[in-house]
Amino acid sequence: MNTGYVTRTLSAGLALLLVITIAAPSSMAQMADEPLSSDRPGFSNAAATVQQGVVQAELGYSFLNTADKFGDESAIDHNLGELLLRYGVTDAIELRANIGSYQFVEVREGPLSDPLSTEPETTFEDGYFGPAVEAKARIFRNATTTVSAFSSTLIPVQTGVYDSQTDQRAVQTLALLLDGQLGTGVSLTLNGGAQFFWDGGVQDDRNVSALFIPTLNFSINDALGAYVGYYGVYNDSANTNFVEGGLTYLASSNTQVDLNTGYRVDDNLDQFFVGIGLSQRF
Repeated sequence: MNTGYVTRTLSAGLALLLVITIAAPSSMAQMADEPLSSDRPGFSNAAATVQQGVVQAELGYSFLNTADKFGDESAIDHNLGELLLRYGVTDAIELRANIGSYQFVEVREGPLSDPLSTEPETTFEDGYFGPAVEAKARIFRNATTTVSAFSSTLIPVQTGVYDSQTDQRAVQTLALLLDGQLGTGVSLTLNGGAQFFWDGGVQDDRNVSALFIPTLNFSINDALGAYVGYYGVYNDSANTNFVEGGLTYLASSNTQVDLNTGYRVDDNLDQFFVGIGLSQRF
């Protein structure tokens, strides 16, 4: 692992957190005029940015169940935290600190030959899966459409089980984000871009993947919303495809709670997840 790179990136993340902490009191005095726009729930990021001087925190919990196609191994993941801190540098530019999650995993393994002869072995593992330094910049907006650029650098910092099993390379995501109004109470969010490792690793392979994430959003009433979406990652090895959906409830002008669920629809793994979350604007 490139420790110099990790140290510099961690320093940038800590600096961002310091800026957010210092700016929080003034942002509380300047409450936002625009409707709350959260990047929870779901895989997609909205094109909307938080207002200048505004701090927004988004966090949650998710339950992920995974089974291989042979039925010989399954795992249950509990992801607690999922903390994202957003700060509006200007009305069009926001900086983001994606703190990551603490993950607790229950793994069940059974014999392929005769699964009835022996009780499956269950192991419990846990760890922290890395932070990311992110930014979003609005490049176009009119009455019905918003377009933004998005960047995320996943820092290779893991603990516990993830320290030994996860590729120790920084991962870069670059994408264009689009929000478009389709009609009264209906909008479309599109994310498209690429994801790749910062260095080639042992095999000199940056493993570039294409991202495509369309989401339909529905306003049921002034407080309740719903969405359905698709998440696709495409590369030369195993593609990843999920369908997802969820509900959002605007508890106040600055507070949103959410419920979401999704299911993997490719031939690589059987996976489904459910989650709950909270978004709070200060």
